[in-house]
Amino acid sequence: MSGRVSPSARKLVWWNVQRFFHYRPSALSSVLGSSPDEGWTREVYEAKVRNVAAVLRHISDGSDVALVGFAEVENAEVVADVLEAAGWDHLVEADEPRFAGQGYDVAVAFDPQVFEPLAPVRSHNVHLRFDTRDILEVPLRTRGGAEVLVLANHWPSRTVSSSAPLRVGLGDYALRLLERWLKVGPDAMMSDGGTLELPPRETLRARWMRAAIVMGDFNDEPFDASVAEAMDAYRDPDRCVDPLDLPRASAAALERYLRARPRLYNPSWDLLAPSEDAIPPGTTHWNGRWYLLDQMVLSQGALRGALRYREGSLRVVCPEDVPLEGGDEIAIRTRSGRPKSFLPVSQHGASDHFPLVMEVEID
Repeated sequence: MSGRVSPSARKLVWWNVQRFFHYRPSALSSVLGSSPDEGWTREVYEAKVRNVAAVLRHISDGSDVALVGFAEVENAEVVADVLEAAGWDHLVEADEPRFAGQGYDVAVAFDPQVFEPLAPVRSHNVHLRFDTRDILEVPLRTRGGAEVLVLANHWPSRTVSSSAPLRVGLGDYALRLLERWLKVGPDAMMSDGGTLELPPRETLRARWMRAAIVMGDFNDEPFDASVAEAMDAYRDPDRCVDPLDLPRASAAALERYLRARPRLYNPSWDLLAPSEDAIPPGTTHWNGRWYLLDQMVLSQGALRGALRYREGSLRVVCPEDVPLEGGDEIAIRTRSGRPKSFLPVSQHGASDHFPLVMEVEID
């Protein structure tokens, strides 16, 4: 197996697996051209499961994987089938019992030996183009007691006309979810007399230092406005580790706290290759060039807390080919180094995106 890590480190994985529908037809699969009438049969589906699972096995035997996020998966059955085929079936889906959308798009599964649910999972459909998840909010707790928020994202496609402002809106929406996680809200500050009062500094600092991991296919790159400005995700980790400035309780301190924005570090900047000769200079190739659309972004608490990012560990997984069960191999990238999309006719390839892997240490 590739990418072995020490026992103290665990892997977090993100992958847009490209239109991964179940073989049973649905309204969503029919709209998006992936019904049995259009060649998406049970045989084709099982081949896709086989190929995607082979890439996951290449990443790990699953024993060191703490969490995986997917984009473009239709439902729980697809998630379960591919995890079982990969040998990752010890992971459990972050379940939302009342989910009522036409399909997932975004899903998360985690190792229950590492994490346990902290609060209900919530779907956020912001774009409204399809009745699916744009953001999946998954609050977890490590077995050591650290609280961790995972936000899995799939933002509006670049193929949608004038979609850049939509992605800026999603970046702002994600930041507001993070603020709710990392800050004490005004409703919790209301005193019996009807005025706002700052809680103790220790309470505010503990909240600010909770871990948050934002993973996803943002359909924008680290330097684009939706990520760099709307979500305030910085290239320099030093900008994200200064302590929260909280002077003694006063009206000015309260106003400063209410205006404070989460400090996020985007290690994905390190994946931007300096030239087209590098393989890969992104996670997907579209419209004639490479893009780093898939990223992982971290809160301050995920740098210096009980769950800590291993500096330099974020990487793109881009094997030329991977072994299938039975001894054959399947090509995952083209001769030019691009991700090899899964083709129903040939049943080759896996996805038009490469996966991301990050290592974290968890107390």
